[in-house]
Amino acid sequence: MDNIILIGMPGSGKSTVGVLLAKALGYGFLDTDLVIQQREGLLLQDILDQFGVKHFLQVEEEAIRTVDCRRTVIAPGGSAVCREGTMAHLKELGPVVYLRVPMEELTSRIQNLATRGIAMEPGQTLADVLAQRAPLYERYADLTVDSSLCTGAAVNAVLLLAGVHPIAALAAATVVGMAAGLLTGLLHTQLGIPAILSGILSQLALYSINMRILGRSNLPLLKVETLLTLRSPATAIIVGGIFALAMVAFLTWFFTTERGYAIRATGSNGGMARAQGINTASTTVLALMISNGLVGLAGGLLSQYQGYADVNMGRGAIVIGLASVILGEAIPFLRSRFSLRLIASVVGGVIYYLVITLVLQAGLDTNDLKLFSAAVVALALGIPNLRQKAAAKRLAKSALRVGQDGQRKETV
Repeated sequence: MDNIILIGMPGSGKSTVGVLLAKALGYGFLDTDLVIQQREGLLLQDILDQFGVKHFLQVEEEAIRTVDCRRTVIAPGGSAVCREGTMAHLKELGPVVYLRVPMEELTSRIQNLATRGIAMEPGQTLADVLAQRAPLYERYADLTVDSSLCTGAAVNAVLLLAGVHPIAALAAATVVGMAAGLLTGLLHTQLGIPAILSGILSQLALYSINMRILGRSNLPLLKVETLLTLRSPATAIIVGGIFALAMVAFLTWFFTTERGYAIRATGSNGGMARAQGINTASTTVLALMISNGLVGLAGGLLSQYQGYADVNMGRGAIVIGLASVILGEAIPFLRSRFSLRLIASVVGGVIYYLVITLVLQAGLDTNDLKLFSAAVVALALGIPNLRQKAAAKRLAKSALRVGQDGQRKETV
């Protein structure tokens, strides 16, 4: 597998997911819309306004046919599926993954419809474009990816409606999440499927499973007693804080056991861990089960707080989780011990949402929210590196001064 191609409607998250995927795989990232703009010397919307949709699709195909790369995540424009030649070339470059997002979510994400550069005929709506392209996305896709966080939420909601105690429902959501992690782990360790594709396959399967569990796309929890029945911010903070501290305590204990140290060794250096006699396949599966169990628990708590379970819950959770870890890692005094690093992730999540809330209250356009989130993550990633460079420069200057002082003494 040399490349991965992400297709989907504008607003489906191709660029956001593509950058994260490229970082995880050590791949490059290519947005073909930028290739078009560079070749034509015009913005996408200007091309559409001046020459029309038919010309734009021709220009897009010509630009994409020039793409020849390896080990790259490629994010073509949403209209790439409208021409067979364009998709034929992309499928030669690698497997095609369709990021499917429902119409309601697209509407909330895309506010600048008239200036975004979407290939739409006059009089067409976004719903018309989706209806036209959806069969093409399905036709060309090798895989379709949807959110998987809602598995825990779905199980939790169904059990609550059946009269099960909220704590027991959360426990069941955790177990189901662990089962999802087991599936991903077995696909990776037993069938030899790359880790990232194992996760994508699990998500693909879970979408259908979630629909079967819920019976429909949305399941309300009206008049159902939960741990967060009042659904007030204060209640959420208290209950969420209790669960967060409990999980930190559990993970701190677990990762100081023999099995926990084996998992940490596998994550740090799998080859060295195998050389020490550790069964890295079993530790990988166990780690995935624990992590997905926590995701299932989080989904259950989220559904209890929001008062419903929806098949599209959890979209963007990976970005939030990544930002939380990175922001937490940027706090110096929370990096000295393993338990403090776990607490740092929780603190990072709180900081992330506080910053987002303050920025929105300051009047930031919601269309720029993802751009701001990316800037926050980039800043948090860059600060430690800048600190290391500054420390290295100070050390070099200190060594230079010591050397110069030594030379003066020898001269004297």
